[in-house]
Formats: sequence, C-alpha cells, structure tokens
Amino acid sequence: MDTALTLGRVQVSAFTDVTGPFPVKISHLFPEVTPEQWAPYREAFPDTFVDADTWQVHIGSYLIRTPERTVLVDTGLGPAPPPFFGELRGHLPDSLAAAGVAPESIDTVLLTHLHPDHVGWNLTASAKPVFPKARYVAHQADWDTFQNPNVQRALGFEFVDKTITPLQKLGLLDLVSGEARISDEIMIRPSPGHTPGHICVAIASEGAQALILGDAIVHAAQVSEPDWRFSFDMDAEAAAATRKRLLDQVEREGTTVLQCHFPSPGVGLIVRRDGGRRRWKPISG
Repeated sequence: MDTALTLGRVQVSAFTDVTGPFPVKISHLFPEVTPEQWAPYREAFPDTFVDADTWQVHIGSYLIRTPERTVLVDTGLGPAPPPFFGELRGHLPDSLAAAGVAPESIDTVLLTHLHPDHVGWNLTASAKPVFPKARYVAHQADWDTFQNPNVQRALGFEFVDKTITPLQKLGLLDLVSGEARISDEIMIRPSPGHTPGHICVAIASEGAQALILGDAIVHAAQVSEPDWRFSFDMDAEAAAATRKRLLDQVEREGTTVLQCHFPSPGVGLIVRRDGGRRRWKPISG
C-alpha cells in the first residue's frame, strides 16, 4: 500500500494489483506515435518503459476512506485475465490484506469502466463477490455496450460474462447515468471516449480536491500530448476531447490527479513546463 494523499477528512490509498511488461507493444498501443516522438518521454518517465517499445504497465486500485464510507475504485486485472495480457496476474486481495483491509470493510466498489484490468477482482472463480458487503457501481452506457455480444466478440471481451453480468444477477450492481453522488465527499463524473460510459471519480473535502482519472489518460506522455490516440480508446475523438477538458479543469482548479496506470501511487499535479506545454509532475502523499 502507498498512502497517496489526505484530503481534509478523506484518506486515499493506492494498492498495486500487478506491475510488469505489457505484452502489446507501444507501437500498437499508440500506432500513430513514432519512436522519435516518444524519445523525450522515455527520458522523462523511464520507469514506464522496459525498452523503447515495451510499456512497464502498472495496474492498481484506490481505496477512499471517509468518516462514513470505505470505497474501492476499480478491482484490477484479477487472477484470470484475457489472453492478450500474457503472463500478467493480479494480487490485489493480498495487497489489501497486507494493509489490514478486510474485503468485508468495503461498502462500495466504483468501476471507472468495464475493461478487464479494472474489473478483474469483482468476483471469485465461483461467481461470489470478492467484496461481499459492497455495492458495485458502473455507468449504464458501459453496461449497455459490453452486454452486446457482437462488441464482446469483436474486442475479445467475453470476460464481461464472468466479471460483470453475475453482479446484476446477484442484485449487487448499481448502474448510473450522468453525474452521481456517492457520498458528501465523492462524486462520479462522466468522461466518455475510452469507453462510452467511462467515469472519473472526484473527491472533495474541506477545500481540498482530487480526481481519479481511470483510463481517461493512460500514460504520462498524454498530459503533454492529449491528441495521442490510445488503441483501446473506443471513440478516439471523444477520448481526446475528454482528455483536453479534464486537463483544462484540473490545471485551472489546482486539482490533485490520481492515475492507476502510472507508477504507484500515481498521484501528481498538472503543471506547465518551459515553453508552456503541460506536463505530469509526480508528488508524494
């Protein structure tokens, strides 16, 4: 566990599910970006590269503790991801247990979107909830999209029937549309593009605020290069527009940003470097 930050009455902690080389090469993940364009970001963020064409991916979750609530944002890759994740396997329950966090203590699981590296520990192999006292929350647009068998087959996302659909059958899944308030301090905000129902999680307490990005931005280079298309973005144009809108917002408001694919704890600020271009500035909690 990495304690990411304290915001007024709220504590946010980062938990790693898995870190390792992502089998899909960077040249396929960002097909329009040349090695020369990547060069300054390999220098700036060396711990996100295994080599020039291999992403050292971090997959993690955030635990938000308020005086009244214990909320987990995303459940990681899990123990049995789709084949394109290669040998990567998650260990989020072990990470939580090592920090003394019992699964039963979590009352809400917020799913920023329904890609496999964000829903992997929703359920056990016997289709029981890993977090047995939690309500699971996702956006209606993602549910509608990934319940379509043609979409599932086209994307290789048949995993939805193992990690998402049983939650509804168990009566544990809440689907939201638009903005939704989870508690006095926690708000869901739509951020479509990566998926149709992608959400960010806004936290505010006693004048302090933070935004958990989900996959609205997946690599720190996109802070400086928001037009760089990520191949898993389902709507590239909408994803780029969302990135720009979020970057404008968090820079203007001085909001702390958290990102589960950045090296843990993935907490930082959006600042301007020489020449006026935005950049990612990691900070410790």
